[in-house]
Amino acid sequence: MRLRVLRSASLLALLLLAACGGGGDGAGTVTPPIAGDTITVTQEKLATPVDGASNYLLYLPKGYGDDAPAKWPLIIYLHGSQPFSGLVLSSLSQQGIMGYMKDNHKGLPAIVVQPQQDVNTHGHKVDWHDPAFIDRVIRDVEQRFAVDKTRVSITGGSLGGFGSWSMVLAYPKRFAAVMPVVGGLSNDTDSYDRHLPITTEADWGGSFARIVATPMRVYAGVPDANVPIAWARNPVAILRAAGGTPDYHETNKGHGDTQVEALQAEPIGWMIAQSRPDASEETTPINAADYVGTYRAANNLTVTMSMAGDRLMLGFSDGRLPMSFLPIGDDRFMAEWMMRAKRDSAGTVKCFVTPMLMLADLVRDGATESCN
Repeated sequence: MRLRVLRSASLLALLLLAACGGGGDGAGTVTPPIAGDTITVTQEKLATPVDGASNYLLYLPKGYGDDAPAKWPLIIYLHGSQPFSGLVLSSLSQQGIMGYMKDNHKGLPAIVVQPQQDVNTHGHKVDWHDPAFIDRVIRDVEQRFAVDKTRVSITGGSLGGFGSWSMVLAYPKRFAAVMPVVGGLSNDTDSYDRHLPITTEADWGGSFARIVATPMRVYAGVPDANVPIAWARNPVAILRAAGGTPDYHETNKGHGDTQVEALQAEPIGWMIAQSRPDASEETTPINAADYVGTYRAANNLTVTMSMAGDRLMLGFSDGRLPMSFLPIGDDRFMAEWMMRAKRDSAGTVKCFVTPMLMLADLVRDGATESCN
């Protein structure tokens, strides 16, 4: 994701909410140095990487396991953009919700998980949260630990705010609560870079209508110099136009201070309190045969599209890591950004348009009509 706005480590420091003196070297555990609840965070790893990623951090609440039948709420926190050196236990466990617990020396009555998007591709960090990886982390935690699947929530700040929007669009019935913080829609960032208008309700088909029943809070800072306020307002406006009622909070604070305000006891408690009896981890169903095949870009890149379970897999001729895109309906697919298939006059998919500069529009082999 081309977020010029999210790469400053100094701005992320404002979100540290952390106890001074936490130790660690990227493995083992980190605990606060003074009296109070012991906030233990462990380094976990998927047995099989997803799109190159496999690591996540885990916090289990005080009393976990004391009552074997008990199930616990689960909160997913998505970190912001930062260098590889910050994507280790000793740094990430001091941030966001885990950092809030350490700062207050008081645990939460919920399991907390923080996926580590630490993939290196061609020497560069993958600068987005991959919904397919986050999905696998959630499934891994639900399989290994006593999770109440009707009380799974997701939040994140900055890059994690963008990832929160991507996840709820990809999994419209999965979350009991969603709380994007100083984030927005990744497609809008590239439009901004190209000096084009940001997306509208029409660009997203019916995807926002599918999430109107999900309880949502959104936090944004009007003077935020990293994520322009128009980016944060846009998905809220699209959701409201679709019939949703998100609880939208604007602050007069900057990028980091707005995150600090959002990740406090009341908003976190609101997430923990939500329940969704109809929770489902299913994505929006599609006809896979409509999309599989070989596609080519103007830069001589060949992309092979295949289905793997519920997702569209993109394989690249230039050796980059494959990418997973999850269906969100109406010929649209979500990774960290949304790409859209276009059909010819006979109703056959002829191409995919991708708004991100890093992936050109893709024309299907054998297409007889132009991609416009």
